[in-house]
Amino acid sequence: KLLRGSRTVVIGSNGTGKTTLLQTILGERPPMSGEVKIGEKVTVGYHRQGTDGLPEMATVLGAMQEIRNIPPAEERDYLARFLFMGDDVFKEVRMLSGGERTRLSVARLLVEDPNFLVLDEPTTHLDIPSREALEIALDEYAGTLLFVSHDRHLISRLADQLLIVEGGAGYLFPGRFEEWAEQAGPAAPTPGQSREETPARRRFGTPRKKPKGGAKSAVATRPQIDHERRIAGLETHLAEVEIELQSASERRDVERVAALGKEYDKTRLELERAWEEWGE
Repeated sequence: KLLRGSRTVVIGSNGTGKTTLLQTILGERPPMSGEVKIGEKVTVGYHRQGTDGLPEMATVLGAMQEIRNIPPAEERDYLARFLFMGDDVFKEVRMLSGGERTRLSVARLLVEDPNFLVLDEPTTHLDIPSREALEIALDEYAGTLLFVSHDRHLISRLADQLLIVEGGAGYLFPGRFEEWAEQAGPAAPTPGQSREETPARRRFGTPRKKPKGGAKSAVATRPQIDHERRIAGLETHLAEVEIELQSASERRDVERVAALGKEYDKTRLELERAWEEWGE
């Protein structure tokens, strides 16, 4: 049961049916068992993967005015929140990139003020400034939120409970991702991780403590300690870069955003390699 105002993320390995679950909840697919009930006064906004349903021949501004008819100046102010500024609003929808289409799709959804917002992988194709703009908009959303995502940062920022889908079943965890990961321990996958991926690719924050049972697991060698410190340092640096990126994005400092974006990607790659080496 999803309570009013709750923020729920659906996570699970690739191919476990997360999108199918959303479609079942929204009545696009019949349930395999049981039943789905949507409240009488619930109005749904649904962003699906692929952003189908956009008016391809319209401009960005026209696509918004198709939803609500207000003065263009007010519409442009609203679109600026989603990084459509200047002549961007006159681009034809069919010419937009995948990330721009996602931003426009979510902008159109939010302006209709649904009290139940359902999003399927909303950060796919988004660069860092676009992702930040989306996060801010969703932070301000006051309704009930249900979304599928593998974006660790988005999940940590938005979700107050998790719906974990595995093995054809699902269960609700009434807490944040960090709490669930701490309880699940080494068995917990990164959102979207396939079963075949090595657990060393998990990125839950600081490295997990080894189990206390057994002499082998109770003793950490000096190289292991140094390696875990390296991982912790990289994660701290990545968090610092994210904060700087947000600040630069708010200032609309394009050059700084570009430089920090490169630093972010470089650090994230180093962190992934460090996790792999730690697992080995």
